Formats: sequence, structure tokens, C-alpha cells
Amino acid sequence: MSGNDNNKSTDNVEAENLAKNWSTLSRFEQGQRIKELVASGRSMRQLAKIIGRSEATVRKRVDLANLSPAEREAVESGKASVKGTLKKVRRKRAASAPKVPTDPEERKKFVEAKAQLTLSWIAKETAMDEQAIAKLPASEQRSAREGILRHRIEVLEKTREQPFFERAAFGKPLQNSRVPLSRADPHKVIKRCKPKGGMGNTAPDHTNFFMKWFENWASGLIPQWTLRYAVLNRAIQLLEEEIRNPSHG
Repeated sequence: MSGNDNNKSTDNVEAENLAKNWSTLSRFEQGQRIKELVASGRSMRQLAKIIGRSEATVRKRVDLANLSPAEREAVESGKASVKGTLKKVRRKRAASAPKVPTDPEERKKFVEAKAQLTLSWIAKETAMDEQAIAKLPASEQRSAREGILRHRIEVLEKTREQPFFERAAFGKPLQNSRVPLSRADPHKVIKRCKPKGGMGNTAPDHTNFFMKWFENWASGLIPQWTLRYAVLNRAIQLLEEEIRNPSHG
């Protein structure tokens, strides 16, 4: 049994236990448990089905779990209503999110910048071992580099196949609540969005890990699902260009 299989089995047990104990937990405890399961790779839709609650209820619990200590204290003491607090939090979150560019030229610049960010991320996590490649015969060095580039393309192509418009990012906040996401360091956001647990032992495990990771950080840094497709398309195009015109000899 692979590491991912073990994780899924454990997650199923934890989700079922959450369903059994749902009525005995506070709303904040419910939200915290859901956050942990989402961070391990379960979708909101799956959890809602297992728990036997609507997806809207599950999302609301996660939002409650993400409240600051002061906001939570205000709700628990009755000084603030749940509805009013969540409305305020969501309004602040929407205001701090990166804006969707509408001008064609600005949109093009946005896609290019995020494509470069995507390439930087995937290159760091699937790095080429230049020392090992340098030890290969000259005739094999180009094919070795090309193999890694094609692996990156495969990961991004698989990621591009995902129905982003049906998903949303949940779990712990992507950044300090005092720092608007639009001004946050994107590399720190990506690092914080890394899925918990191991990557697994097989190639599909690795691909699924990267797909989940991209989904996590792109939900915050690329605010529109159509833009995510455009960013992935551009990143793949740049990798294909590098294969055709390698920077190394």
C-alpha cells in the first residue's frame, strides 16, 4: 500500500469520526477538523457528503475556524453575531484579493508574470541535477534535461485538466491577516500552501501532490479560474519552447 493510500484510509476514518461526533463539537472545533482534512487533500464536497451536511455549512465552519482570536472571542461572548462577523471577514478577504485585470494588455502581463511564477515553483520542486547531468556523455545530456522538462509539462498538463471553477481554497489563511494577499510575497504564499503529508512513492502520487499544491496557491494568487488555464497554457508553452531551443549546449 502506498503512502497516499495510507493517507486516504486515515482521512476516511477521521472524516467518519467527525461525522459521528459532529453534534458534540463546537462550531469552531468542527471547522478546525475540516481544515485539517482539507489540508490533507480531501475536497469540501467529499467532506460535506461524508459528514451529512451541506457544502455551504462546511464552508461556513471553516471560515469560523479561520477567525482571529479577537473575532472568535467576540462571537463566543455574544458581542458579535456569526452572520455579521463572517460577512465582515469575507468582505475584507474579497477586498484584499488580487484584482482581475480587465485591460487586455494588463491581463497579458498578469498571465506572463504568473506563468513565470509557476515555472519558478515547478523548477524548484523538480530541480535538474546539473552535476549528475554533467557526468553523462555529451550526447545524453540534452535528452536528460529534456526528460525533466517534459515531466514538468506533464504535471502542468494534468493540473490544467482540473475543474478549477468547481473548487475553492479553504484551510488556514494564506497570509498574515494584516497583509493583503495582493501585496503578499507570492513565494511565501506558495510555500505555505504546500499540502501536508508526504508526496508518495509513485509518479501518479507525485503528480497528484503537485496538482493539489497548485490548486491551493493559485486559488489565492490567480483570482479567476479562466486565468489559471491561461497561466498554465503559457507556462507549458514556455517549457515547450525551451525544449525546442535549449539554453544549454
